Amino acid sequence: MKRRVLLTASLVAGLALSAPIATAAAAERIVAIPQSTYATESVAIDQGEPLTFLNLDVQNHDVTARGKGADGNPLFSTPLIGAGQEVPVSGTDTLGPGSYAFYCTIHANMEGTLTVGGGGGGDDGKGPKLELDVLDKKLNEVRKAGELRVEMTVDEPASMKLTAAATVNGESTTLGKAKHDFPESGSHLMEIKLRKAGKSALRGAKKAKVDVSAKAEDAAGNKSTAKTRATLR
Repeated sequence: MKRRVLLTASLVAGLALSAPIATAAAAERIVAIPQSTYATESVAIDQGEPLTFLNLDVQNHDVTARGKGADGNPLFSTPLIGAGQEVPVSGTDTLGPGSYAFYCTIHANMEGTLTVGGGGGGDDGKGPKLELDVLDKKLNEVRKAGELRVEMTVDEPASMKLTAAATVNGESTTLGKAKHDFPESGSHLMEIKLRKAGKSALRGAKKAKVDVSAKAEDAAGNKSTAKTRATLR
């Protein structure tokens, strides 16, 4: 057993010396070491700063974000790489400020957290890409729950504000409002609690046209808006 430990330590040292130097200029790197472990479970970068992944283990590993973007793909990732290889972590240069969990797709015990600060040049001058979807379709379920469920999808961390209004028999009434800060991009559930006037408007209605408008603001102050409509029966 001692011989195995010494051999592993020697191999790690050799891999460190032979690791590619082309990407070594990156400000930060995630490092994997024996036995299937991230030596850097917590990594911090500035917004827009590059990040690399160095594998000093004899096993193949990768780095994959748990959070997903609007396209359904991980926010950042690398391919599986072998001993001594180093590759860029694709996608981290477009992340907004916040904390992002990552893991190795073939070793469930390997987990870590990437923290993105507000510095650097990651501000693209554009507001978050925003999509809305009203999840509720039945009036009686909304009345019973006292809330309207909306799925929000954004491509970066953002502060959200939602307003829902219903048109019943030609009259429009504000159902309710909601706001929340999301530290990661991806899809998020927001629940809009019905106001007293909103409950009254839906009471006894057979159909209601619901309009939901949203405002999103990223850490750099860039804003965007989106709207959607659904018919509840």
